[in-house]
Amino acid sequence: MTYFFAFLASFFLVGLKSWQQQNVTYEKYCWIPPTSMGLAAFELYLWKRASSADFWLWSAVGSGAAIGSVSAVLIHKYFR
Repeated sequence: MTYFFAFLASFFLVGLKSWQQQNVTYEKYCWIPPTSMGLAAFELYLWKRASSADFWLWSAVGSGAAIGSVSAVLIHKYFR
């Protein structure tokens, strides 16, 4: 279950980072503060899990990051 939550946290963390980058690029200022708060929440969760990192946790976090980033860019494009 830890790996699943790490995957989700990474998915949302990197997804929000990609979303934030799109917000800055396209000057969507009202979307920046809530995105920053979400970034903080997911980043703190992953920092908490970092002490127990192993290959499987690394795999879950890396997979979540890749899928989250691509998803965020596609969703942001839809909302623009």
